[in-house]
Amino acid sequence: MKRILLFLCVLWFQSYAQISWTVDGKLKDGSVLTTISHELPNEWHTYWKNPGESGLGATIHFDTPSISGTLVFPQPNVIDEAGLVTYGYVDSVNYQLILSGWQPNSTINATLHWLECLDLCIQQSAPIKLSIP
Repeated sequence: MKRILLFLCVLWFQSYAQISWTVDGKLKDGSVLTTISHELPNEWHTYWKNPGESGLGATIHFDTPSISGTLVFPQPNVIDEAGLVTYGYVDSVNYQLILSGWQPNSTINATLHWLECLDLCIQQSAPIKLSIP
């Protein structure tokens, strides 16, 4: 019985977020401009890099040590959660990411980490992949 209950809890906390990672172009310094599009379940939210009174912004981990980049967060919305003022994004967010250390015709594997919130927040992560022509 405990195993069935645990399985149901895991299913309940499964994220239904949609994440895509695309190349936007090459910059003059040789780095690559990319966009990570993050679609959250309807009415759910995630946090800005400086979330305010609670929360935690998204982070990215690269599987290849030579790759580096920092997520660029767009302008956030104010989210009032029962009197706590936080900053973040409802339903969707598009992060820009400038990559350096990449090689032509390569695939970059990474993991995106974020908090996904409705009435409570759930820590989520997802593997993402980018092919650079």
